[in-house]
Amino acid sequence: MAAPFDLALVVDDDPDIALAARLALRDLFERVETLPSPDLLPALLEKESPDVILLDLNFERGATDGREGLDYLARIMTIDPDAAVVIITAHGAVSTAVEAIKRGASDFVAKPWGNERLAATVRSAAARSRRGSSVSVRASSARPPPPTRPCSAIPTPCSASAS
Repeated sequence: MAAPFDLALVVDDDPDIALAARLALRDLFERVETLPSPDLLPALLEKESPDVILLDLNFERGATDGREGLDYLARIMTIDPDAAVVIITAHGAVSTAVEAIKRGASDFVAKPWGNERLAATVRSAAARSRRGSSVSVRASSARPPPPTRPCSAIPTPCSASAS
């Protein structure tokens, strides 16, 4: 059976993390490529259009503030504003996750991750991206409208008149 998506790109300087992500995502993607450094990203994005990019936030030895990864996230979004980027980091503060989302990331996964959680997060991000391989995959991620309740079930005054 063919994988639902074509390409996932994992950008992490830790080869064990890159391998773990590759193994966790191999059933979702035809190809899972890894880069040990974000320096190679701009050139690669000129040639390839990954369905999703997993981006670590810290590459410099001893760095834990995420600044470097957030800078590369901005570069990715400049090159491809529709890119689906999932941030992965071991130093995941809520404020860093919020900042990454504000800058265009699709989601955030803390290391160490559970493989099911990683796969679900990445699948959702890839399906929402413009490169999702099938319209039905993207359509299935759309949320249905919230269920309507009769006015009597709402504890606050109802704005609609019942007739």
